[in-house]
Amino acid sequence: MRRLLLVLLIALPAAAAPRGGAVMTGDTARLELVAKRGVEAVLSYVLETTAKAGAVYLNQDDQVLEIKDLRIGNPKGFGDQDALKFGSVRVEADPKSLFSSKPVIRVMKVAGTEVNAETTPWQGSNLKKLMDSAGRFKGNKLMEKLPKKKWVVEKGLLSDATFNMTTELLERHTYQKKVENMEMSIGGDGLPADQAIGRVLERLLQELNIGGQGGAVDSLRRLLGK
Repeated sequence: MRRLLLVLLIALPAAAAPRGGAVMTGDTARLELVAKRGVEAVLSYVLETTAKAGAVYLNQDDQVLEIKDLRIGNPKGFGDQDALKFGSVRVEADPKSLFSSKPVIRVMKVAGTEVNAETTPWQGSNLKKLMDSAGRFKGNKLMEKLPKKKWVVEKGLLSDATFNMTTELLERHTYQKKVENMEMSIGGDGLPADQAIGRVLERLLQELNIGGQGGAVDSLRRLLGK
């Protein structure tokens, strides 16, 4: 799961400044369309599945980027439902900051999240397949040359999140957990993306209260921690 969130961080600058990091200028509608296609292309390529965004909205004056109805499909061999759905991802940040060594996100709000984790004896885990796709760049020389960023999130908000864990052994069973609201921040000198996401996932596991329950829920806990 950590790799999946890292991919979302990679896609943010592509959406905020579609032309190689330039500050957002010109026709907003055109930039929003380019940003939408950029987010879909990056996520689809890295995760090797279909990724669709309903719309991307840019507000240059308020320095706001919002992605609506972001859907990441299941890998091949799994059900027709989406593996991940985000009602909205709203980011308030100076676009230039996202390309610096210390990106500062004033507010990051994720609402209407649905995680559909599916495990079958013949296909394995859908989330693990997505993580394996994202992880195929590990050790890539080009990726290693990218500057190491330390991210600061002044205010992070998660609301209305649903986690569904479905297993299909002798019979199909789905376990559901919800998080109504969660707020946290990453301040100081910031953290590398993997450490920042690790901190978020640790807090999320506490909110879900699924430690040590075993079975399908324990599988979800392991997936969230990767």
